[in-house]
Amino acid sequence: MKKLLTTTALIGLVASSVSSYAETKIKGSIEQTYNSISQGGTSTASGNAGLGQETNVKISSSKELDNGMTLSGHLNMEDKGGSVQSDSTSIKLTSGAISFEVGVDTGQHIHANINPRVDDNPFDSIGATVLIGNDGLTRAQAHDKQHVGVAYKTDAGTLAVNYAPSQAGSSVSSSKNTDTGGSIMEISFKGNLGVDGLTVLAGQETVEADDSASATAGQLEEEEQVLSVSYGQGPWAVGYTHRAYDDGDAGSATNSIETVTAVSATYAISDTLSIGYENLTGEFENSAKLDEETDAFTVGYNLGGLGVSFMYVESDNVAGGTTTASDKESFQIRTVYSF
Repeated sequence: MKKLLTTTALIGLVASSVSSYAETKIKGSIEQTYNSISQGGTSTASGNAGLGQETNVKISSSKELDNGMTLSGHLNMEDKGGSVQSDSTSIKLTSGAISFEVGVDTGQHIHANINPRVDDNPFDSIGATVLIGNDGLTRAQAHDKQHVGVAYKTDAGTLAVNYAPSQAGSSVSSSKNTDTGGSIMEISFKGNLGVDGLTVLAGQETVEADDSASATAGQLEEEEQVLSVSYGQGPWAVGYTHRAYDDGDAGSATNSIETVTAVSATYAISDTLSIGYENLTGEFENSAKLDEETDAFTVGYNLGGLGVSFMYVESDNVAGGTTTASDKESFQIRTVYSF
């Protein structure tokens, strides 16, 4: 009987805690795209086109605890092609300038894009074979796995550290994941350094060698370093990003990219109409491969609650290829309905 009363009291406490979240918010979006891709040369995959859709629903909440700290969290559900999955989760405690967070796909990280864009990443339009826009060149990223993050906010910007015990710890459906090696450590700074219109992102991420039995040969220690700067005033904005990769393998036969640079500019013609340009260039470790280069031109129109964009992308020497079949181009029409 005593055990039953204790359990009942615990359930009541949990229910009371949940109901005390007065600042719960729900928002979402429906993204619809039409994409057409063509490829040079005589490849059988000379071209294709189709419709795509992605939906997101985000539930977030925050409250002040009895000790003065702020507790916040969120859950983001994503539907891609009829498969609904938890895309991002977090539980965060904040006290003054310091915050502590546990979750997946959350927190400050070096893979964020601060270069100004009118539309989405050109990589999403041209396809998975284009490497330089994907930023998936290291085998794992700390913020995208189950990780802990600590951040310290100042007037100049925020210094953040993320640590993922294992590159395999991406599941959000189990509380029994164990460390199989390949831990990830990331440190980053993001801020304006006290200059209006300026944003700077700099940092480094290290993926340790995977010592699990299922590790793939060649999964050595990897490192990525990033320096990104953007600046805008009034209707215009420009940005520059440089990423350097080290896969731990000095062999010239490897296919990894050593550096990626991104240059972009946007201009708001009016409150509703904007244009943009972005260039992405990647240099390969293998000297036999050509530099991969992508140019993207975008036009975006904001209807207020509904965004419409048109993007043309042209990529040369995809994956460092040396034939005409390595050239691709795409045209995308994208609408985003937010609610």
